Amino acid sequence: MGVRIIENVRPAWPRGKEWLVASQPAVVIGDIEGEEHEVLGRVEGALGLSDGSFAIGDRDARRIRIYDSAGRHLGRFGGSGGGPGEFSVLGLIGRLRGDSIGVWIRWTAGISEECRGASRSDPGRADTSRSPVRSRHR
Repeated sequence: MGVRIIENVRPAWPRGKEWLVASQPAVVIGDIEGEEHEVLGRVEGALGLSDGSFAIGDRDARRIRIYDSAGRHLGRFGGSGGGPGEFSVLGLIGRLRGDSIGVWIRWTAGISEECRGASRSDPGRADTSRSPVRSRHR
């Protein structure tokens, strides 16, 4: 059968609409040392949310951390464990619908759907009244 070779003779976008990488980052999140919410261990993914904030999956802490568009910590949810809203293993994160975050549960081949609403007044707890934690398995 052979290998099919495809050659692009011109970009798919018009001149002046190319993607460019800035010389400096727009926002910096995380550090090697600092407060608990500043140190990220083995990031499993990051999502931009509809309000300009970011959700970052921290595999070591087994938490989803929420940061505003300037990189300030807003809240977190999850944690180590096997109970509701906890993760025995935090896998890749992705968007499900709206600002709901899906977390791949590696060992069970399931997806845990988490609410985005980490409370700003109590960042250690998630506000599950609007979007309860549910688990779906394949």
